[in-house]
Amino acid sequence: MYLLMLLATFMASIYGYNLSARPDYDRDMARKKAAAVIYKFLIHHNTLKKYAIDINLGVHAGEGLEWILPEDMFYADFEASEAQDNEDIHTFFINGGDKRIIYLRAKDKKGSANPGGRDYLNTGRQMYDGSEMATKIICLDKPMNETDSKNCTPSTDADGNVTDTCCDLANGGRYLVSYKKLDARWVNRISGDVNLDFVNALNKKQYYERLGVIHWGKDIDSNQEGWQFRGKINFLPVFADDMEKWDQEHSDSRDSYPVERRNRSYWAMPTWIFDEHFFKDKNGHDLCTKQQPCIFKIENF
Repeated sequence: MYLLMLLATFMASIYGYNLSARPDYDRDMARKKAAAVIYKFLIHHNTLKKYAIDINLGVHAGEGLEWILPEDMFYADFEASEAQDNEDIHTFFINGGDKRIIYLRAKDKKGSANPGGRDYLNTGRQMYDGSEMATKIICLDKPMNETDSKNCTPSTDADGNVTDTCCDLANGGRYLVSYKKLDARWVNRISGDVNLDFVNALNKKQYYERLGVIHWGKDIDSNQEGWQFRGKINFLPVFADDMEKWDQEHSDSRDSYPVERRNRSYWAMPTWIFDEHFFKDKNGHDLCTKQQPCIFKIENF
């Protein structure tokens, strides 16, 4: 009885303090679910980045994958008959228009060796299907911020066969771009904007991760339509023009371009690279549209 009275007293004291579940509990749960989406997105991106680097280094040359080419595309396809028992550990690689199946683990679910497969994807991980997410290669002939920059042209022989890639760092840059459409739960049905829960999850990321959301709209400065990035990005093409202007104004100073001006939360993406129909899914349909914002990441590789 004494213990019961003690427990009752303890419970009454807690009630007296009017302690309750944290008021932002429902919002915190939504933010964590958004963080899980971002986490899987980054796993997908980083896995394919490792694969792309190895192709460029010649690791897969013996398998007929000698180099990376501009506009190459990676995507998973769980409905493809070629996948068989590898629907969660394979992806397709559109290399110069030639479709190849690549395996991200050395063995399939039954323990049999995958041809050319290596353990790029950790156990228990799974890719997004190509109807939700894809990754593309950009190789430019000039710096991205220059309005006449475009994808470079690989070397070919007399028969039109590629003999060498132009995707090297000596030109305008070599980039890996990943994009994934956002589920309806993260998008405001009226305005089409990404909701605050997802934005709060993105705010936890660092500027060097170059991660955010994109939507088609008007540039806040020029009022011209194009893809607008909002998130966190520290990326030379974003601030290159501003840095050049700053250097001219401070030509007599030894100060370098301020770090805080390199960190940006907004980027009017160049329309000469990212046109309205740049972001395609596995079936060649627009994945990111005027009505469908996407999560986006870009980086050098």
